[in-house]
Amino acid sequence: MLFCKISQLNTKTFYETINHLAGENIRKTGAVGERVGKGRHTTTSRDLLLLPGGGMVIDNPGIREIGFVRDESSSISAFPDIDALASQCRFSNCTHTCEPGCRVLEAVITGEIPARRLNNYIKLNNELNYTRERHNKSAARVEKERWQHISKKLKNLKHRKNQQ
Repeated sequence: MLFCKISQLNTKTFYETINHLAGENIRKTGAVGERVGKGRHTTTSRDLLLLPGGGMVIDNPGIREIGFVRDESSSISAFPDIDALASQCRFSNCTHTCEPGCRVLEAVITGEIPARRLNNYIKLNNELNYTRERHNKSAARVEKERWQHISKKLKNLKHRKNQQ
C-alpha cells in the first residue's frame, strides 16, 4: 500500500493513522493551536518507519524551498558541451547573450547546439547567480546586525561610565 500526505491534509490525523497501523506511538503529534486552529510542524528529519505487518512508511518533512548551490570554481555539469564551448569565448566573463567572439553563440548560429539548450543554460545560471547573491546579502545582513549589537553595547558602557 502506498499513500502520500499532501501539505493541505491534516497531519495530526495522518500521524494518528500511522500510529494505529504500527500499533504504537511511533510518530509524535502536536496539539492543535486554540487561536489559529492549526497544528505545528513536528517532523524535522526524514525517517523510514517499519510497520509490524511488514509495511514501510517514509516520513519526509515538508519542503519550503528548492534551490541550487554551486561554488565559483565548479561548472554546470548538466551542460558539458556549453562549458567546453564557453572556454573558447573571447572574454572569460562572457554571458553568451550578445558578446563578440562568443563561441557558444556561434555554435547556436551554426546549429551545433540548439538555442533552447542555451536558453536553459542561461536560466539555470541566472538562478544560481541569484541564489549566491541572496546568500551573500544574508551574510552581510548578519554581519551588520552583529556590529550594530556591538555598537549598542559600547554606547551603554559609555553611558554607564558617564553616570558614575
